[in-house]
Amino acid sequence: MASDDEETEEVRLVPWLQRLVDTVLDYDGFRYTKARIWDIRTSELQVRYLDGPSKNGDRFGIALPYANHFLCARIAFVWIDENIRPEFYFDEEDFDPPLETLPEFLNWNPNDNTSLLRLLLAVRLCYKNYHVTLCRSIDLFRFHMDSLDKLMKDTKFVTPEDTDVFFYRRGASSGDAHFTMFIQLPNTAEIPKPMVPKVLFTCPNV
Repeated sequence: MASDDEETEEVRLVPWLQRLVDTVLDYDGFRYTKARIWDIRTSELQVRYLDGPSKNGDRFGIALPYANHFLCARIAFVWIDENIRPEFYFDEEDFDPPLETLPEFLNWNPNDNTSLLRLLLAVRLCYKNYHVTLCRSIDLFRFHMDSLDKLMKDTKFVTPEDTDVFFYRRGASSGDAHFTMFIQLPNTAEIPKPMVPKVLFTCPNV
């Protein structure tokens, strides 16, 4: 029996997959934190694919930073054939991105160290569009989204790429919307006036 002083052996993915995952974990483009993985299951998972019988695969959970929250999913790979595209299982059941239409998914290339990162960034953009659509489905939030669009057109300090929105649904026609903006101000004297309305950042319940 192992003693309490012995370190638990780190679970590692198969080498070709670990290389792709390391690129994701090293990516610092999320600004305030990095992606995280957990619950690594290697070579023991039976993954059933549409094109054939179940195959042994590697699986892990991943959390992608988004709007001070995380987009969480389980990703499964067939470890004996890196050319088979990954399978995604998202924590949010209503979020079902059209993976088959994403170039990063269709052109999956495990020999490219950035292939998994680029695919996850494309999925994250789908997640952003998903939350924007939820916000625009409610009249009050649609008004705020239109105001935000106008702000981005009228000033150089805020761009669509620097703005994320997260929608908490509380019913068929109600919820909370959280906006996260990254504003670059090289000179505080250049801050536009009047200031951005507070309502753009804090939206009340409908």
